[in-house]
Amino acid sequence: MLPRVIADAHSGVLMALEALSAAANSTASSPPSDAALEASLYTHYLVALVVLAVFTLVLLLLDHKCMLQCKPLSPTGWNARFLLPYAACAAADWLQGPYVYALYASYDYSPATIRLLFIMGFTAAMVTGPFTGALADRFGLKRMILLGYCLVYSLACVTKHFRNLPILYLGRFFGGTATSVLFSCFEAWLVAEYAALGMSPATVAVAFSRMYFVNGLMGILMGPLAQVAVDAHPELQQISGALYVFGDITPFDLSSGFLLVGALLVGFMWSEYYKTDAPPADAEGGASKGEAPSEPAATGLRPALEWLVCQPLALLLMVASACTEAAMYSFVIEWTPTLTTPLTSPPHGLIFSAFMVAYMCGSTLVQYFATGESATGAVLLTLICAVGVLAAALITALLAAFDGHASLGATFAMFIAMCAFEMCLGAYFAVVGSVKAKEIPERFRAAVYGTFRIPLNIIVVVIEVLSPSSAWCFGTCAVLLLLASVCFGLVHVGLRTRHTTATSDGKTEAAPLVGR
Repeated sequence: MLPRVIADAHSGVLMALEALSAAANSTASSPPSDAALEASLYTHYLVALVVLAVFTLVLLLLDHKCMLQCKPLSPTGWNARFLLPYAACAAADWLQGPYVYALYASYDYSPATIRLLFIMGFTAAMVTGPFTGALADRFGLKRMILLGYCLVYSLACVTKHFRNLPILYLGRFFGGTATSVLFSCFEAWLVAEYAALGMSPATVAVAFSRMYFVNGLMGILMGPLAQVAVDAHPELQQISGALYVFGDITPFDLSSGFLLVGALLVGFMWSEYYKTDAPPADAEGGASKGEAPSEPAATGLRPALEWLVCQPLALLLMVASACTEAAMYSFVIEWTPTLTTPLTSPPHGLIFSAFMVAYMCGSTLVQYFATGESATGAVLLTLICAVGVLAAALITALLAAFDGHASLGATFAMFIAMCAFEMCLGAYFAVVGSVKAKEIPERFRAAVYGTFRIPLNIIVVVIEVLSPSSAWCFGTCAVLLLLASVCFGLVHVGLRTRHTTATSDGKTEAAPLVGR
């Protein structure tokens, strides 16, 4: 009896073990669900964002400039009068960034069609950019911001509600036009206000520093806000015909709200300024009220280009800048489809916020490598672009290896490489302005900068028209950054040669190109 009971118990244990083994094998062989993959990637992105944010915060706290930027502002002070309207307008722009490509994809447009929509935006910026300054000079900076930015950008947001290609193309044209105003008229108003109030250069330098800080901060904060807004109503809802609401449209509606707030603040808090060739002077010899102090007449495009052709270092600088910024704009278009897999859709707002934190981290971190007297901005830019080449090349290699079917690990690796790419962009913009300002005289600067916006946009358009895949696009970005790195390296050699020649002739060189 007892042996039989033992035998039965032994058989039962064996059966249970076989059942557990079968269940374990079944679990191991069955792939995780799409929801589990998305949750896992979301956690990875969130951890990366937190790590980047903590590291950047430590860098900012250690930087004495941050203490100046973060100093409390008086609600009625001059800085607050500029920064509050500017923050609302900048927030409206950043809200749209994470979901432009995602919205077009949710309308079931092909990648080729989406690229054409982006090309329309770049073309609009290229065509209208040269005329933005002239219109602002004639009709007033404040009016240009209210109409050319707040109103036109609001119309661009409205077009996003329509699943209709002609309307979406029109919206991209409006968006490109408004972007030209954002990148020119706000800074011009700040300079005009500073001149009209007779403020010191040190004061306006602080204002510009705070302006860039607020712009970056808005980019970081608006990503999660856009993510929350989309998650509240994730599905597009058709109202009638081509009219849709909710889903990826929600951030654009929020952007319209910020544009309205910005317009009201600009309308009530800012003065109007016009630029004239010879403004009438008051009794003390100053500019009349409502006009910025007069500046020397523009030299024109032809003299500026003639000067540039005779200055190889300045020409190399502008070529390198055009290549770097063309790679940046191509990255802006391609990151969304690159991180979108057949099984998962990325949290666009969270990823965008991580990119902005990485950008701010790069712009802060580069200051710690620019303290030595022998270090020049050109050699820093050479190294920055070289790191950018490695990041773009890694993304290209992963895309080519997995051919659109990247695993969770590969997708996250591409995200990390993109964060490194953004850090390089942040470091680049923190350095390149002072280098170009040293090499290009004020009288030619506007004409030279404006002229090189044209080849920059042409490069982006050509890349997107000819690009058969995201891998090809990132590979082209790597080549552009490699060319930029070589050009910056040649500039560094030229500057060193010029410094040696000046020293041997008994001359002294100006202050270092970059310094803390």
